[in-house]
Amino acid sequence: VVSRAGEIVLMRHFARCFGAGWREEYDRCSAFVSENRITCSFEVVTSVLGHHGALPERDYLILIAAADRGGSRAGRARGRFYSTNELVRFAHEFRLPHNDAWMFSSSAACESLFQSYDDLRETGTAARVIKELNRIVSDDDDAGRGRCAKVASLYPHDIFQGDILEGIVVRFVPCADSSDDGNAVAGGCDARRDSLREMDSLCARSNEILRMVPPSATLDENSTTPVENLDIGAVDLRALAAMNDFEQQVENVLRRFHGSNFRKIQRWADPSCDGDTANAAICINIVEIAERILSLSSAEPVLYDQETLDIAQLVQTIDYLKIAVSYKVLTEETPEGGARILCILHIHHDSSFPKYNAYLKRAKTGGMMLFRGFSFELVPSNDDDCDANNCETTTEENGSLGGDESNHADEEKLMLKMKFLPYMVRTFICRNGLSILQGSGVAAFEKYAVSQLSKWHVSDAAVRKFMPFFRGWAKYCSSPPNSSLPPPSGQMYLHHYNEYHELFANGEYQTSPLGGSSFYGLIVVVGINKNDIEALSLGISQELSCSKIVRDVNQITDADVVMSMQRSGGGLLCIAKIEEGFGHLRRLFKENNHEALQIILVGSGLEDMPVANDNRLKRIKGMTNGWRNMKCN
Repeated sequence: VVSRAGEIVLMRHFARCFGAGWREEYDRCSAFVSENRITCSFEVVTSVLGHHGALPERDYLILIAAADRGGSRAGRARGRFYSTNELVRFAHEFRLPHNDAWMFSSSAACESLFQSYDDLRETGTAARVIKELNRIVSDDDDAGRGRCAKVASLYPHDIFQGDILEGIVVRFVPCADSSDDGNAVAGGCDARRDSLREMDSLCARSNEILRMVPPSATLDENSTTPVENLDIGAVDLRALAAMNDFEQQVENVLRRFHGSNFRKIQRWADPSCDGDTANAAICINIVEIAERILSLSSAEPVLYDQETLDIAQLVQTIDYLKIAVSYKVLTEETPEGGARILCILHIHHDSSFPKYNAYLKRAKTGGMMLFRGFSFELVPSNDDDCDANNCETTTEENGSLGGDESNHADEEKLMLKMKFLPYMVRTFICRNGLSILQGSGVAAFEKYAVSQLSKWHVSDAAVRKFMPFFRGWAKYCSSPPNSSLPPPSGQMYLHHYNEYHELFANGEYQTSPLGGSSFYGLIVVVGINKNDIEALSLGISQELSCSKIVRDVNQITDADVVMSMQRSGGGLLCIAKIEEGFGHLRRLFKENNHEALQIILVGSGLEDMPVANDNRLKRIKGMTNGWRNMKCN
């Protein structure tokens, strides 16, 4: 349903940009994409397809990547992704929406960019971040250090999405020649000047398109010509979602648009699975098919084309690396009455992509690159009998990308994703933590929240700000006051979040700490022998109502330290032996507030201690001095 809804949003985008002649431009773009084997990846942003950081002000979509699939069929080398300049140039050709893009050509501008991110990481919103990026461009131009530019989007984030900003993506765009003086990021060469001139041209073109289609422009329902009895200007996803059976409503719209050319796609039911669509990918063993193709091709090399072999090799490599993956099998009913079997490869974890790419680099096999939305077609070896033993793999129109290093000399290999905390706490704690809250309770949710904040290495101030907010969120979700809203869920949580945010700002759900303890932080009781300080430590813990006792100082985690600083039921106490050392503790509190650390040294008469080995005595005395010199409260 996301792809189908995305198609509707894309059609409405063309109608907004081109008015009554939008269908002609839509078909021109479709023909170009099909003839040149280009795969376009869009982020579809709506309020009805699942919630992320915030509900968008208006439904829209953004072109985030384009892949030239190349291949032997097109007479070109293996495929590749478009560079930044190519992506923007392609988008401008058809007025496709891309993100705002800023280019910085001096090291000073780049340093300013990263410093600004550090300053705004925990508080950054769209308006503030965009203002800061524009300032860097302006300052660099005024100083004459280099040429900076902004390529404007048709959908400015602060206007169409709102003020909650997920983050920024930083790409290093190289030159053909890197022999510069070190003052310019992109190199001080002819290729650099050409790249800058092209970016200037793209910047000018983006502003020209934005003047023709300003953010204030809306889709004029009176200016769109009905196509196949469908007036795209009258289609509203939010209105469709308010009806029963949203998926069917979306399909009805597309049927009217495509008419006799409509292609129905649904989960495939294998007869051998007794109609179980959920397990179709199990009945069709994709890995087994890939291995058979590779085996047969070794005996008869001309049996399959190179792209089919590359897909089979990719599947086999994923299986070899034990990458968590799902194969979603679909059928597409064609207008001619036939059917195609499609398979979408879904990678479960982001960490799988660098793992796979690192393997390709080591193996030097020139295999296909792995990317989101990878799909291929399964073609039966016998048209009358498609089952788990007779479906073989070939390329689908959404194709594939090769990974041969020789074909990627100009590829932008360095990319950083830098996210902002206001988005992260909403999406990764308030939303993703709902299942933990609902399944394991408030304490488990609070532990999860602390773990996330610790992993992100946020400041003490951010922890103190958000932990009370999360406790209030847990209390709110346990008994939501607005019965007119559906129960909070990962898919539809923002309506509750927005209501809770307002209530919290007005002083409600500001929960007080659990228990009666006023102590928070970490106490480390240190002695020569743990048995001698056990009783003392237990007494301190009981008196202060500590939430936890740790008996190995080297097992304390960042999350333990963060949790101990919350006034939610007592701090943390650790029983440590002098010889266990203080290095781990010092590293932990290098990033955290040392004022929350208390160290109690028990026993001081080391000269009277019976030690069989003088070297050990020296070591203990030295480590005792180290403990005494630890920075603490």
